[in-house]
Amino acid sequence: MLAKKDEAIGTAVGRLKELSRDESLRMLAESRQLAQSRLRGARREGLAKGLTMGRMEGWQEGRQEEKFETARKLLAINLPLPTIQIITSLSQDEIMALSFEGQERAN
Repeated sequence: MLAKKDEAIGTAVGRLKELSRDESLRMLAESRQLAQSRLRGARREGLAKGLTMGRMEGWQEGRQEEKFETARKLLAINLPLPTIQIITSLSQDEIMALSFEGQERAN
């Protein structure tokens, strides 16, 4: 196995196993991976829309909406605000607005 032959790879594999045992770190990594995947999709969709429109506004609009949607989902699972900020790159005010938006829908 490569991990046994290369000390750096062996160390990385050991650290990965250690981190994967921590449920909150695993959830954070999965959320980040999902957010990145969705952002890539939003970029492609927005780029296509922007090219159709003859400008990049569609791309930016699609990317921003995907960030908001990701933040809504992370709020729904009660992830801490700083974590949502890191994953989505949204400001605290933007996330709080989404949070209040969700509360208004519930009422």
